[in-house]
Amino acid sequence: ATGVMSQSAPLWQDRIKMGTVIATGMALRRKFAFVSLLVTTPILFCLLRQQGASWLTSTILLLSIVPAFFYGLSVSLLEIAPKVHQDIAPLQKIQVLSNTIRLAASALTLLAFPFAAVAIIGSGLAQFDANRRLRKLSHQYHDVHQRESPEVRRAILVVVKRILPNTLYFAFSSQITIWLISIFGTPQAIAKVGALSRLSSVLMLISVLFSVLIVPRFARMPAENKLILPRFLQIQAILLCVCFVIVGLVYFFPSKVLFVLGEKYAGLTSEVVLMAIGSCAGLVAGSAYGLSSSRGLIAPAYIAIPYCFILQFAASLLNDLTQVSGVLMIGIVVAIGQALFSIFYFLSCVQR
Repeated sequence: ATGVMSQSAPLWQDRIKMGTVIATGMALRRKFAFVSLLVTTPILFCLLRQQGASWLTSTILLLSIVPAFFYGLSVSLLEIAPKVHQDIAPLQKIQVLSNTIRLAASALTLLAFPFAAVAIIGSGLAQFDANRRLRKLSHQYHDVHQRESPEVRRAILVVVKRILPNTLYFAFSSQITIWLISIFGTPQAIAKVGALSRLSSVLMLISVLFSVLIVPRFARMPAENKLILPRFLQIQAILLCVCFVIVGLVYFFPSKVLFVLGEKYAGLTSEVVLMAIGSCAGLVAGSAYGLSSSRGLIAPAYIAIPYCFILQFAASLLNDLTQVSGVLMIGIVVAIGQALFSIFYFLSCVQR
């Protein structure tokens, strides 16, 4: 999806060329999906069997997941054209309707047919309906009769090859907090980190708005450094101001924030502030990375991964891993380091 966004955004006013990019992305999606299924389905089957599921139950679950898996992969590509054209209202209506259908399907089948496969199929049907509506919306902005292009495929794969190692690394490294505290801490500490992490999900609203409203507009800007650089810095400055407000509210009213978690976690006043700082730093890092990758500017894995690994290792040595605050400090250091890395990498690329 990142590769398709980086190639299609500059062509957003050309229906034919944008249609070629979307068609190429869809073709690549099918190939990647097939490879992913070959890798993940045997693993999932073994895990289901390990948890006591029968051969029949495991097989039914796998078969029910496949359609939902394919429909889910299409969403990120079908949303690109409406996002780039900032046709947000219809896009949001489709998403709300899809979630409503998913909720209704789950509620109706929960009591009558309380089986995992039924719930997954219901979710897949909701996604199928959303895809149908998204495809109709997306077709308004690109020519659906275009075929995939070898040149566009090579350009997209350049982005994929650069982003894939980083994505795989971050998928595992994002769990470093829980992993460290599970080794050096206690079950109670894990529960506290887990509870505090729920509060950071509130920032998902900002993240979603950013990816829908800001990233597509930034991606389609003309390739002129005098325009791109000031806009990038403006976005980061505004985001920093928002983060300062959020951290300030948590700092001055920690008890109000912790009230959501219940009395058991009422004493985590200093820890909730650290969680807010780390979450906001992660938001800034994610925004800088998202803006850069939307224009195909992705740091090489041989630079980004060692940098992040050294950052995590150094932060682990400098903090007390037996304390929740120490583990949260690791997240803060890593998030700030990643934010600075993404910002400076973008600036170095633009100023060349």
